[in-house]
Formats: sequence, C-alpha cells, structure tokens
Amino acid sequence: MTRPAAVTEDNLHFGTHPDDPNGVRDCGTCRGQAVVDAAPCPDCWARQQLRDAWWNGSSGPERLRQTLRNL
Repeated sequence: MTRPAAVTEDNLHFGTHPDDPNGVRDCGTCRGQAVVDAAPCPDCWARQQLRDAWWNGSSGPERLRQTLRNL
C-alpha cells in the first residue's frame, strides 16, 4: 500500500476530507458506506488498523498527553 501525500509523521491520514482520516468517503470497495455485505468494509478496517498501529508505535500518544497538559 502506498501512502498518499497527506500522510505525515504527525497525521496518518488516508482520506481527502479532514474529518475522514481513514478515507471511507474515497474507498473504492464500499463507496463511502463503510459497510460491504452487511459487514464492516475490509479495506476501511485495514486502514484503521494501520493507523492504530502507527499511533500506538509512535510518539503520538505522548505528544497528545503533553498538549493536554499545556492547555
């Protein structure tokens, strides 16, 4: 899987819409419905898993905690 230009160290974002980081609206499998044959779309699910793994393995959680502390 190649990452779109929108993917950066701070923002793993597959979609073209800011409120759709997993790219559900742009998904060619479910055509933006997030459901295929009454089950979650496998491609949307895979993108979410990749984002979750990146988040859990990056410094993202610590950056978020630091930001919240500074509010």
